[in-house]
Amino acid sequence: MPDKIVPRYIESLKNPRIPGFSWPEAEDSDDLEIFRKILEKGAQTFTNDARDGKNAHSYTVGLYLNFLHPEIVILGLSNDLAVEGFSKIRNEADSGKTINTGDERVDLFRLRQPVKFISISDDISKIDYLDHAAWFYRSLFFFQEPTLTHKFPVLQAVWADQHGYYPGDPRCEERVRLLQKIQAP
Repeated sequence: MPDKIVPRYIESLKNPRIPGFSWPEAEDSDDLEIFRKILEKGAQTFTNDARDGKNAHSYTVGLYLNFLHPEIVILGLSNDLAVEGFSKIRNEADSGKTINTGDERVDLFRLRQPVKFISISDDISKIDYLDHAAWFYRSLFFFQEPTLTHKFPVLQAVWADQHGYYPGDPRCEERVRLLQKIQAP
């Protein structure tokens, strides 16, 4: 009989590196699958089509828990491109590399345009886009003072238009700005 497979990041289950973090209770088999992927791969990617007034978006859960790396959200890319880019980020985080606010990359998401990372952690209304992440890290919201404030880092990967302008630049194409705008609830 083969040895039982031990998930690579099992230590985060026993001794999380984030003060005040506790794993949420699994409510169903989908939750258990999320936990399994976070423990085996280090992070899980969620993809969402446009719905409920929100733009299509993809994001990670587990980067902060396992690597103390900000979670990442991106809007306006296909699910396949987002998953591919997030896999690169997860592998880099596993080797100790961290993406920070203001960093630019041209090697992610198979885009010709550069990608820049901006912080959205200070705006709790934007966390509504990361529903699974908010659920996963909810112990930080309720058990660390001050309560009900955002406590896990999130960077939005914004991509430039064909002229190299990011959504925050008034010269950026309106279509590109609108695809990447996080709508407040």
